[in-house]
Amino acid sequence: LYAEVRPVQSYPGVWCHRDNLDIIIIRETPQGFLAARNLYKGNGEFMPDRDTVLSLRVLTRHACERIARFACDYSLRLSRKKITVAHKGNVLRMGDNFFLDICREVAKNYAHLQINDEYIDTVANKLISHPEDYDVILTTNMYGDIVSDEAAALVSSLVPTANFGEHGAIFRPIHEALLEMAGKNIVNPVPAILCAVMMLEYLGADAAASDLRRAVGAVLSEGRVKTADLGGKASTDDMTGAVRK
Repeated sequence: LYAEVRPVQSYPGVWCHRDNLDIIIIRETPQGFLAARNLYKGNGEFMPDRDTVLSLRVLTRHACERIARFACDYSLRLSRKKITVAHKGNVLRMGDNFFLDICREVAKNYAHLQINDEYIDTVANKLISHPEDYDVILTTNMYGDIVSDEAAALVSSLVPTANFGEHGAIFRPIHEALLEMAGKNIVNPVPAILCAVMMLEYLGADAAASDLRRAVGAVLSEGRVKTADLGGKASTDDMTGAVRK
């Protein structure tokens, strides 16, 4: 699995930073600044002495090309028009510009897509001030980890997450996976249900995915069934039953 995809979409009936948010964040996952993933053996962080820590980031041409192609193909499949490559090439001049240059090269094969780039700190700022500027955001591992969580907060964290590879995919909620709430029947199941929507789309069951997405939207819009995170008292079972009905 090498491509994490997080759609950030506003729904009527729940708090959202904007009413019309519709952003997809695509993040390369096996490499970058997550140290445990970078080496055949060992860890990407080490201490040459007791007062010094070194953290290693790895970027390869193969992985950068692969995530860039994925982002372009995924965007076209969903009729998206613009990809913003988020980076910090003014500081990490070799690594981030390496990633950016490869993304630009790959994008030359996708004439119908508009490709631009912004510094990651600009993206973090504009997700609050001007989120409507973004369609698809493509970035490396740690940047994507941070801004996708920031973006999720704009829609009450009602977001699914999917991880795609060449031969399979995993669909799982992130923000509601709170272990201390396990077994208490209080967690909002909507992110997990939206993961099922993405899974159905991946399997080609578009009609079922559309029905399920509409059902989630209808329940949230009505506002009669709300779990604690949305300011209500409904249980996990109550929300699930409302969506099923």
